[in-house]
Amino acid sequence: MTTVRQIVFMGRQLRERHKLKTRQPLASVTVVCDDENIRHGLTSHESLICEELNVKSLIVLADDTELSTLELKPNFKTLGRRLGKDMKLAAQTISGLDRQAYANIKNGDTLDVAGHTITAEDILVTRTPKEGVVLASEGALVVALDSELSEALVHEGLARELISHVQKKRKDVGLDVVDRIQLTLSTTSEPLINALSSNKKMIADETLATSFVTHENDDALTGMDIIALTEDISVGIEVEKAV
Repeated sequence: MTTVRQIVFMGRQLRERHKLKTRQPLASVTVVCDDENIRHGLTSHESLICEELNVKSLIVLADDTELSTLELKPNFKTLGRRLGKDMKLAAQTISGLDRQAYANIKNGDTLDVAGHTITAEDILVTRTPKEGVVLASEGALVVALDSELSEALVHEGLARELISHVQKKRKDVGLDVVDRIQLTLSTTSEPLINALSSNKKMIADETLATSFVTHENDDALTGMDIIALTEDISVGIEVEKAV
């Protein structure tokens, strides 16, 4: 559970850093860990991790070859005084290491350069994510989010933003949490119209709407609250208690 909490924390930081809205579902989160026992344990917590990070699936890997490229450099803070004139040779040796050699060092092996022992703390690692991936690393743990959004994911994200505003509107009009509602919406946005069509059941279930009407024009906006879901998409919302 400690690792699960760390994964969720790192995943949320990635969302914030890369401006991936919390309500926008993502295709997957990938966790890289070289400990087989932890990898096995994480699969039993897939539903929790996916729910906390609003992703559709969890992928667990032993290495991050599929996610990033590595650049290895010497840690001058730990090596500078020890290596002296041999630093240039150490830099060349370290930068020439492949993934497997670095993995072996990270797991406890050492590297000999001109009689000097190089350990994992003497190597600085820069990971460059591959296209469509954002990632963070902490120690031996790497967490990556698939930032590419399919049309279906975009539509679901819009639907979830709408649900949040409808729930707020329910509170504003003094409805009890168990009250059923009649929900009326109005928008001319084609992406939102498609999102409403493909996610109608989810919206109705989440908002307790027994009736759900969408007007695809501006004629019904009188008396409605006009909400901006994004910079380009707005919607009129009317909530009434179901009879």
